[in-house]
Amino acid sequence: MYYCEWLDGVSDIREQWSLLPLEKTIEIAEQLGIKHPHVDGNPVVMTTDFRLTLKIKEDSQDVIRTIKPREKLSDRTLELFEIERVYFTELHILDILNFILIIILLNLFIKEYSRFILSYKTL
Repeated sequence: MYYCEWLDGVSDIREQWSLLPLEKTIEIAEQLGIKHPHVDGNPVVMTTDFRLTLKIKEDSQDVIRTIKPREKLSDRTLELFEIERVYFTELHILDILNFILIIILLNLFIKEYSRFILSYKTL
């Protein structure tokens, strides 16, 4: 969350954005040959960590930020990311490069710099 607050031009931050309709992510999972998330055998709605609205000149653009520390990048997590990536690619709102970079770099950022940066936010 703190990372998102410091991005240039962020005008809106929505956390745990639902990937709806549920049938769409089920369809994508089936196409990819990936088991859709479920609880007690019932499919559940997937979410993405952040959907941000960025103000770019006179316009705005939504971008997606999924944030996971490297140590939590299991094969299953990567499968779920692929469902998410296809979902947002079909909606034309995924910045794939940033999606990948966030996964790789954010853990370091959070651990090393968040306290330091937050101390300056109140100035």
